[in-house]
Amino acid sequence: MSSPRLHSLLPFPSLLAGGLLLLGGCDPEGPDPVSVTAGLTHVSTCPDLREAIHRDARTRVRLEADEYRRQVEYWDAYGEGKGVATSGGGGVGAEPPRAAGGEESANDAGDASGPDSFSETNNQVSGVDEADFVKTDGKRIYVLARGKLYILDSWPAEDLALAKSIDIEGYPVEMFVQDNQAIVYSTVQGSEDFGLTDQCAGDGETKPGAPEPGPAPDRDFGDDEGYYGGCFESLTKVSLVDFSGKEPKETRSRYYQGSYLSGRLHGKHARAIVQSSIRQPASIPSFYEYADSAFQGDPDRIPESERRRVALDLISQWESAAKKAIGKTTLEDWLPIQGEMKDGKFAIAELDCDTFLVPSAGLVEYGLTTIAGASFDSADDEVDTSILGSASQVYANAEVLVLGHPDWSWYLRQAEGDQTALHRFTLDDKSTAVSYVGSGFVPGYVHNQFSLDEKDGVIRVSTTQNRSSSTSGGGGSTGGAEPAVWSGDGTINLVTTLGVEDDALVILGQTEPLAPGERIFSTRYIDDLAYVVTFRQVDPLFAIDLSDPAAPKVLGELKIPGFSDYMHPIGKDHLLTIGRDGTEDGQVRGLALQIFDVSKPTKPKLSHKYVFGEDGYSEANYNHKAFTYFAEKKLLAFPYQSYYPEFDSTLEVFDVDVDAGFARRGAASHKDLLKNQCDDIPVAEDPWSDAGWACEVRPNVRRGVFIEDYIYSISDAGVLVHDVDDLSTDPLGTVEF
Repeated sequence: MSSPRLHSLLPFPSLLAGGLLLLGGCDPEGPDPVSVTAGLTHVSTCPDLREAIHRDARTRVRLEADEYRRQVEYWDAYGEGKGVATSGGGGVGAEPPRAAGGEESANDAGDASGPDSFSETNNQVSGVDEADFVKTDGKRIYVLARGKLYILDSWPAEDLALAKSIDIEGYPVEMFVQDNQAIVYSTVQGSEDFGLTDQCAGDGETKPGAPEPGPAPDRDFGDDEGYYGGCFESLTKVSLVDFSGKEPKETRSRYYQGSYLSGRLHGKHARAIVQSSIRQPASIPSFYEYADSAFQGDPDRIPESERRRVALDLISQWESAAKKAIGKTTLEDWLPIQGEMKDGKFAIAELDCDTFLVPSAGLVEYGLTTIAGASFDSADDEVDTSILGSASQVYANAEVLVLGHPDWSWYLRQAEGDQTALHRFTLDDKSTAVSYVGSGFVPGYVHNQFSLDEKDGVIRVSTTQNRSSSTSGGGGSTGGAEPAVWSGDGTINLVTTLGVEDDALVILGQTEPLAPGERIFSTRYIDDLAYVVTFRQVDPLFAIDLSDPAAPKVLGELKIPGFSDYMHPIGKDHLLTIGRDGTEDGQVRGLALQIFDVSKPTKPKLSHKYVFGEDGYSEANYNHKAFTYFAEKKLLAFPYQSYYPEFDSTLEVFDVDVDAGFARRGAASHKDLLKNQCDDIPVAEDPWSDAGWACEVRPNVRRGVFIEDYIYSISDAGVLVHDVDDLSTDPLGTVEF
């Protein structure tokens, strides 16, 4: 693995042109490393919070300055040609490299007789609902699409009809539904209505006190609002909608500057993770400004014999000036806002510093992670918790919530490899409050939420670690995270167990490195077994015994071409997966469904496989909520986009049997909905033509819902219902949005 340290830390071309700072190698005699621990510290006052933010920013300045000095010394010692100059953006917050139509009804649907069975959101943990843009209780289907919440009467199937709808401010993302209410999360673009400063003036220049523009929400081709280009600010709006009466209405709401990540529901209490950027104030000088000023665009004006001294002096001057400027900043300069609309005006909430937890200075990437609470009961139950730094993953079961914070500065500290801090919280059952328990490091990064699990007090986690060949091995407390056996440069994969000890998470056990040079694509835990899929050329499926947390043990391994993106348990003895087929030499082929027999974990075997011949993909490849397995009927539904012979989007329906394998029932397409809604546009036979793209609606099917023997396919254009025994004829019912 090549050294990544300066890919994002060399912000000025003038010094690069002069040959003062180069990428490559490192100085083993570098400055003393910054020590970090995984734990979070509660701050109770705003002055304490301000000092914590200042300390973090000063540490980042020091780390960057030390890195610049190392590169200057490297150049001086080894001369031209020993490294490769690389330019890029920088400053105190430079990012590290990342791992790889019907009539409305006033009647409550609850008064009618409902179906005997229906599918629900594909949740990771039974009993813990995950937010999605489609929900159902069997009698009704609730859909967020085209800026509205649509409520459909879905039972009986032949009476499918739109019952009610309500406009949702912004772009609705996900929701929870319970007792004729919905908690809706939407992305709202910042404007003067929220008192936010325009970020797009001055060639991206940040004005003092201006908040950070948030990233655009993830969007499928089916989204109707188009591509977000340029600069913008985003807020996450959390709305409680009551639809018990004839007209749905919003009863309360709150705005958080930042982007929605994920949500979990425990009883009547919802907790969403909102990521907010913390942007360094414009009053803090960047190294670029100092370098550009000193060299005035012409490094040759400095005699070659003086360049080392000038560069080192310049670094020290910048470090001192930046730290001094940091000391003059206020909390308002750094923190994002939150608040609510009152009498048509946005009221910024008073900062509650007692709800903040802070990590070790310089540990995590600039940002703020807020556990935003919302309740179906009372607003008094809604409690927020904020953690400095951007969390990458969230896991929750009935009692525990775990956040993963990647170590931002491991490469600056010259640590052996990347690592992630895991933070454990317990959940209050009377409000949305959480209680911090402890933290600990694990080596590497966490692929997704399914890499995490908690059982009987023990956290289990699978990680892929990137190791640097040019490190000195210094750099801080890893909590025993380094495995005893290394596999050389590149990547290794591990399964680690952690327990609580003295208010910290400590490593109890760890596997030997798995599949060196590969990375984890999927993980699933079933009781005391972990199933892990890695990939580079072939797909090893590892079965790992976790019954003794102190001694995780690989029981068996199966190598086959391709890989699995998501694994779904069918009982305890089989895994139903979706992924990609492949060749023996690692070439990735079409989408593949597979069933693995893991009744003997020492000898896992592939029982059945179905491969799509044409080139295509499914949202279920990267989003488990698009994967709907209806166990009672042994039916599977998932959206599929194909490219050959022409682009098409369908909801695929399969019989799944552990003995007989896969049998395709058919597919539902929404092409006709697009043509109905875009009849003034020459869509012709190809709704995905240039003319078709001019229509604001996309016929991309994104979800499937089973209600007894019927399948409901859902897109931004509407909902169709078919009998699962006859997907080839016209739908039994249609609702257009």
